[in-house]
Amino acid sequence: MYSEVKKTSAYWNLLNKATKPIMLKNIGPLKREDGSLILDDKEKACKMNTFFATIGNNLINSLPNAMDDEFCPEIQQCQAPQLYEFKIAHDSVREKVKQLKFKKSTRPDNIAPKLLKAAGNAIVPSLVN
Repeated sequence: MYSEVKKTSAYWNLLNKATKPIMLKNIGPLKREDGSLILDDKEKACKMNTFFATIGNNLINSLPNAMDDEFCPEIQQCQAPQLYEFKIAHDSVREKVKQLKFKKSTRPDNIAPKLLKAAGNAIVPSLVN
């Protein structure tokens, strides 16, 4: 892609192509409940917003209840194991911190691996407790 840029005008054309927002096509008409067509863009947006805002609830209501005996009777009979207490060893956490690859991106906790690795053994007690 960049090898084709030999002139200033070609550079600006490439830059415009890369940064210019893509023009979206219009959505065709939608049907109302009574069968008539929706042609107005704002009314189409409201109709789609209503549909997508309620789709989760509609799906939940259409699925059978998981706690019904006839749907899944084995759920009533088995108990899930409960975890009362568990211990994490400082040594295993220390090893995991040492093995971190500092060039990786941050995880959902927004703590950079580079920062964890730089903190070293000082951070281990906070991670264990």
